[in-house]
Amino acid sequence: MAGDIKSLKETSNYIVSTGKKRLEKSIFSLLLQGMLAGIFIGFGAIGYYKLASLSADPGLGAFLGSAIFPVGIIAILMLGGELFTSNTMMMMGVYNKEYRLRKVVKVLAIVLAANLLGMIVISSLSSLSGIFTQAMTAKIIHTAEVKTSLSVTNLIFSAILCNIIVCTGVWTAYTMKHAGVKILVLWFIITVFALSGTEHVVANAYYMFTAYMLGADITLSGIGYNLAFVTIGNLIGGAVVVTGINKLILMNKSSVAHTNSASAPRDKDAVYARTSNLSKDNVIVYKATDKKNKH
Repeated sequence: MAGDIKSLKETSNYIVSTGKKRLEKSIFSLLLQGMLAGIFIGFGAIGYYKLASLSADPGLGAFLGSAIFPVGIIAILMLGGELFTSNTMMMMGVYNKEYRLRKVVKVLAIVLAANLLGMIVISSLSSLSGIFTQAMTAKIIHTAEVKTSLSVTNLIFSAILCNIIVCTGVWTAYTMKHAGVKILVLWFIITVFALSGTEHVVANAYYMFTAYMLGADITLSGIGYNLAFVTIGNLIGGAVVVTGINKLILMNKSSVAHTNSASAPRDKDAVYARTSNLSKDNVIVYKATDKKNKH
């Protein structure tokens, strides 16, 4: 089992290497992959509301919807989409001094814009396609109206918690070497995120854009208000909390290993000195015994 799981250092190095590859991509590639990621998250959101609205029991409906929501982020992981929230872990490369912060900020800005553009596409398709029942429409409108009325404090702290959960799921998936196990662990952790009801900038964009098109009592400025503060919180949760704490753990392990290796030569010198003294004692004893035998 241990051989199927990467070490913390190996996973960190993998995240840095994917970050380097991301920095080498063209703006056009980032835009296309970012749009796809937004559309994929929209798939999960559609499934969530479809199942949640079918159940007469709100608790059961929320659970069923949350259990299907992860299909979007799993598609991103398997098909190579670019998602803002998990891409915040690119900060590991900045902490390791492998690439510059300004380059990471540029990539994150492009990916976020592409994610939101993809959300506008999937929101338009789903709202104009006639797939929403009356119950689905009522539920998504209610969700959007609540999200646009939350306080700044609620939005930021909920968004921090959200991306701690999401990035933990993605980091755990990166740790696993087999695709089936990656999907399984990601499914469970992202289900927890969906159940938590915390603020995810890309998922929120789907809820609010779709509700706006369906006639919700919200404004574009209200949508922008939510997305701005949720972006800040998601960035803190992924780049600072999850990535930063793992960097500190790696630094501590490296420091302990360096201390142990530095003390190792002194231990060897002590052993050598004891062995050398023992050898001298043996020579003295041998000479004394030899002299006695001659007499």
